[in-house]
Amino acid sequence: MSEVAKRLRDRRLNVWNEARAILETGAQENRELTAEEQGTWERMMEELDRIDGKLEGVLNAEKRAADTDAAFDAIGKRPADRTASALMNASNGRDLNTEIRSFLKGEQGAPRFMDINHNAALGPINYRVLQTNTAAASALLPTDFYDQLIAHLIEVSGVMQAGPTVLNTAGGENLQIPKTTAHSASSGLTAAQATTLPSSDPTMALATLGSYKYGILLQVARELLDDSGVDLLGYLAMQAGRAIGNKFGSDLVTGTGTSQPTGFMTSATSLLPICGTKPSSFSASCPRDW
Repeated sequence: MSEVAKRLRDRRLNVWNEARAILETGAQENRELTAEEQGTWERMMEELDRIDGKLEGVLNAEKRAADTDAAFDAIGKRPADRTASALMNASNGRDLNTEIRSFLKGEQGAPRFMDINHNAALGPINYRVLQTNTAAASALLPTDFYDQLIAHLIEVSGVMQAGPTVLNTAGGENLQIPKTTAHSASSGLTAAQATTLPSSDPTMALATLGSYKYGILLQVARELLDDSGVDLLGYLAMQAGRAIGNKFGSDLVTGTGTSQPTGFMTSATSLLPICGTKPSSFSASCPRDW
């Protein structure tokens, strides 16, 4: 029973209980109903009639719906008749069993030949099976997608992590830095009495630091950014910054000074001798822990 029918039934029970209470009160007092009680009784009877009509309509509608569902369920659950006689007689009313027996027995009036065709009402003949059709079977399997982009490991420059001095300018102009190239000599600075002290001046120079532009251009379709299943924009920003940092760090080490900074390895001077093969006896030219 539906909720509508249950509410109507409960409403009818309440109205009937109220009407019966009026009759019981008059019977207990052994009197006739007053005009007011009679009017209330009649209104309640009319209310019961209306509720009964609605309840009957709801129950009939539910019964028809239940009968219809049961009929469809019975048809859907009925097993298909796949017997040979049913399949052979389903098309045009021909009794193929009788015709085949007469043909095989050679009876009088039997056909000289039998023309047996596929019954189109039974559907097309289909010899495919899912066990051998791997394409159809694989199409039914869902695929998943990991929503994080895995970046491969690369070698990066660590020059900026060594704590170098970074000089900033207001624009892209050159920056001149005074420097020394030689200090005063530490030997030969003594003189005898009444003689002139030797002079040894430090050497000064001026270094000019230039500015160089580093950048990278990436062209990405707007549709790719909108439809991507990963944080593509974050990855592009990360790897672009890493590429610029690696190029800048490489130039700081091995830059040629032409269209790029001069690397400290390019202008460095080696102060230690280069030891090729291991000497037979250690000398000052090669350290003992060589």
